[in-house]
Amino acid sequence: MRRAPTLLLLLTLCVAVAWSLLTHEPLTPLTGTPPVEAVATTPRPVDVAQEHAARQHVGPAPSIDREPVAAPGVFGVVLDFDGAPLPELQVYLLADGRPVNERRVARADAEGRFAFADADGQLRCGVHNHLSFEQLLDVAPGRHVDVVLRATEPCVLLSGRLLRGGEPVAGRRVHVTGLDAAGEVAHTDVSDPDGAFLHLLHPGDYRMTAAGPETEVRVNMKGNQVWATVEGDPTADVTLRLGPTPTRVHRDVLLPTGSLHVSLQAPAGALEPVAVSVACAMETWREWTRRGGGTFVELAPGDYLVRISAPLFLDTPTQRVHVGVAPERLDVVLQPAGCLLVKLRQNDELFEVSQDTRLVLRRDGESFFGRPDRGAMWRYQGHLFVSLPPGQHLLSCEDIPTDVGLQCAPCEPFGPIPVEVVAGESRECAVAVRTRPLLSVKVARDEEPVDADITVVGATGLLAPTAVGVGQWVGYVPPGDYQVRVVAGATITKTVHVDDTDFATVVELPASTGR
Repeated sequence: MRRAPTLLLLLTLCVAVAWSLLTHEPLTPLTGTPPVEAVATTPRPVDVAQEHAARQHVGPAPSIDREPVAAPGVFGVVLDFDGAPLPELQVYLLADGRPVNERRVARADAEGRFAFADADGQLRCGVHNHLSFEQLLDVAPGRHVDVVLRATEPCVLLSGRLLRGGEPVAGRRVHVTGLDAAGEVAHTDVSDPDGAFLHLLHPGDYRMTAAGPETEVRVNMKGNQVWATVEGDPTADVTLRLGPTPTRVHRDVLLPTGSLHVSLQAPAGALEPVAVSVACAMETWREWTRRGGGTFVELAPGDYLVRISAPLFLDTPTQRVHVGVAPERLDVVLQPAGCLLVKLRQNDELFEVSQDTRLVLRRDGESFFGRPDRGAMWRYQGHLFVSLPPGQHLLSCEDIPTDVGLQCAPCEPFGPIPVEVVAGESRECAVAVRTRPLLSVKVARDEEPVDADITVVGATGLLAPTAVGVGQWVGYVPPGDYQVRVVAGATITKTVHVDDTDFATVVELPASTGR
């Protein structure tokens, strides 16, 4: 009876082993690697050669080619009217309704392709040159959009480089002007760091010019000048005709290589130059301004006239200099001078006079004429005289004789008044004046001006107007009687009296005999 439990145990173990063999379930080993679960798969035919080759492979498993994921944004190409790529043009992308200064800009590559990553919304994408074209896009966030920007009409791409002595010149404006089938053309591009520029044009006749080096100009000719930088005069000029073919034209612009260095020196103890104007001319005057002189580049070979002037230095005689391939140099010693600002006052208020007003300084038989000086906000400051020899001068205000009569100053003439000019100084002087009345003669019919010949004669003879218009004569005159003669079909003569208290007197004449 004791063997019954043992036999029962052995019988149970045998049944378990038999069941395991029947169900194909692996036995768990006592030691070693963990069990691997078998996965049922659909049987497939086996290629013996392929299986052998796979067994012979050593190294990482071969990669699997997949479709690349398109980057979000706007991507495209620029084409001409015939479908050929337009390289290097600037392409813009601008959100619809936004200001132009918020646009993104990309440059097309040599195959005309461009890209704007991470762009979405209502957009305008196009080319901005002389000929421009664009497309309206609606790009959803995260989407990739391909665009073809194609010219809507036949065009010619004019490219080139701006060179000086074989080296590229960057940041210079290259202008194209001319005439095509649509009318007048004017377009500007700026040379890039390689000196390259691009113009997309219609076929036509054009003139291409390169702006000269930037130069400084005086905004206010006083002791403390305000300077502004402006574009220099053109130093290169190319004429060309663009036909329907070829559609790609390359033309380099070669800048002159001549140069002139002007060195300005002042005597010991004199004030250094603060504003110097150097003008070089070949056929026509071309002006630059520099502080203390400077080097003027891109001059074509030839003869130049050099004129130097500075407010606190005497003007120098005009000198002729020949400029060739090698750099030229001109040394000039400046002699100190003075400046004088004349302020005319009426009842303690500044009285403004025009350029035509004859204010003159005289010394040793030489005459110096001033000009209106305007300071901040273009406000009149007075009449300015520059480059005056030191010493005593005589100041006068005079009426100006002209071919059509005596032009009267807006104030009564005065002088001569002695004034002192000091070398290296800018001084002021004030003169009390009395203004003259303004005489206005108008010829009209039914309140409409009628063209007529108008002459005014006073005690000093025939007077010249300060301003004229259709059927109108306007001028400053001394108080007194004047004979007005109007020729409008017939001749009408009338005598008018101008009172010294009237600043302006208007005389209306009947115009029934108008032309």
